[in-house]
Amino acid sequence: SLSAKTVRNIASIIHKALKDAVRLNQIAFNPSDSAIKPKMEMHEADFMTPENLMKYVASIQDHRYGPALQLVALTGMRRGELLGLSWKDVDFKTGKINIHRTRIRAGNMTIFDTPKSKKSKRIIEVDGDTMQKLHAWKIAQAKERLALGGKWSDTENLVVTDPTGSAPSMSAFDRMFKKTLHDAGLAAMKFHSLRHSYVIAALRNGGALKAVSERVGHADPAITQRVYN
Repeated sequence: SLSAKTVRNIASIIHKALKDAVRLNQIAFNPSDSAIKPKMEMHEADFMTPENLMKYVASIQDHRYGPALQLVALTGMRRGELLGLSWKDVDFKTGKINIHRTRIRAGNMTIFDTPKSKKSKRIIEVDGDTMQKLHAWKIAQAKERLALGGKWSDTENLVVTDPTGSAPSMSAFDRMFKKTLHDAGLAAMKFHSLRHSYVIAALRNGGALKAVSERVGHADPAITQRVYN
C-alpha cells in the first residue's frame, strides 16, 4: 500500500493536470476538487520532542557539521536547501539567510535547482548563537581551503563542504546525521525529521501558525496545520 504522503503527492499532480484542462476548456470542471486526501499523521519516531531537539543541538557542538545541523534544527530548513546554501546567501550583519536554491538528485548526480514552490524562496532570521557558530565554521573552512590550495574542489562557495571542498552526497550526509543521532542517544530517523522536529517545537512553544509556515517555506499555512495539527 502507498503511504499517505505518496497518495497526496499523486493527487496533487492529478489535480494540477485537471486544473490545466479546465483552463484550456477541455473539461467543464475539476472533478478532483471534491476528492478526499488521506491525512498525514506524525508518529513519535518521525520527530524529536522539543526537549530532545535541544539535547541533539547540544550534542553536535563539536561536530564538523555542527553549525549546519544546528541551523536546520532551529530554522526547519530542508536538506537540499542546506546543501545548496552559499556563503553569499548568509548575511552576518543582519543575521539573515536568503534561501533561493536547493540541491536535488538527478539520476546519479546532484544538481542545483530552484526551490519546490514560490514560498520556498524566502529570507529567514537566524538566532545570534547559530550565526556566531556559522561564522566560526566559515573561518575554519577558509583555513582548509588555504591548506589545500588548488586541490580545493568547491567552486560554489558552499556552506557545507567536506575536508576537500566537495559537497557531501545526500546519502553520505544522511548517514552522518544518523550517526549523530546514535551518538546523542536518540532514536534513528530520517534527516527530514529534523525539519519536522523544528516545526513541532516552534508551534508547541507558541509560534504563530502563519509565521512558522512562512519560516519553513510551506506553500500555504493550511499545509502546516494539516500535517502538524
